[in-house]
Amino acid sequence: MTTAGGIARYDRSVLYKYLNPNLVSIISKGKDTLSLSLVDGITGAVIHTQQHSGETIDIDSICIIQNDNWVVYSMYVTSPVSEQRIVVIDLFQESKDVSGAPKTSFKTANVTASTNSFIYPEKILSLASTDTKFGITVKSIIALTESGSLVEIPKYLLNSRRVDGRKMTTNDQMDDFGMLPYEPVIHHNTFKILNHKNKLHISKNNNKILLSPTDLESTSVVCFVNEFNEFCTVVQPSSSYDLLKSEFDKPKLILTIVALLAAYIITKPFVDSKKLNSKWVD
Repeated sequence: MTTAGGIARYDRSVLYKYLNPNLVSIISKGKDTLSLSLVDGITGAVIHTQQHSGETIDIDSICIIQNDNWVVYSMYVTSPVSEQRIVVIDLFQESKDVSGAPKTSFKTANVTASTNSFIYPEKILSLASTDTKFGITVKSIIALTESGSLVEIPKYLLNSRRVDGRKMTTNDQMDDFGMLPYEPVIHHNTFKILNHKNKLHISKNNNKILLSPTDLESTSVVCFVNEFNEFCTVVQPSSSYDLLKSEFDKPKLILTIVALLAAYIITKPFVDSKKLNSKWVD
């Protein structure tokens, strides 16, 4: 989960996130329809239902992750067109449901779902989400592709509220972090391949992406493990904002602190003497 309960908008209003640790995702397949239902695990209430019809989907290819107020799932569509699709659902609630009144699991909030889909150029075998110690850093999606790559996809790219059908305005840019115009294709970015040129050997059914926070809020550890590989690295979705850069001039900082401390020690007796003399004059 995150420490932020809402998104501050350009007009100073707040878009409150629907944060429910008991949310459960259920995939069901009918004759011609695939459905994803988001269910409250306590009450059994259906929060949102997403349906896909008129296309053939490889149900074994479906991967789902939940974090914060969103659900992201990937699936491989075989017809009418073969494509790897990523669907994102962002959940929000009304301000009255996040007031200071007593909360109960048996009262369902008024939830609004914002959803959108994207196409990815490679088949995805597994998904995971980064997590940090305090939940301040923005999230990234970690995807394992069929070609043996571990790819970082920033969550702000998979934003269901990306501006579609019109030109972006200044208000749109202020409406959410990293807000972008909607593009249906998430382009392959080689700089986001965590294993670089070292291809991972894929197992048939034992590929695990493991993630862990570190003591640095900016950094998460990502590991990929199966019978062929043990690969670990770190990701910093918001860059290394809590680390000093290597070119930072530490000696100059230390000299400045020492000089200020010396100036304080030297001038303190004069200041105290001046205060004492002013009291005698009064």
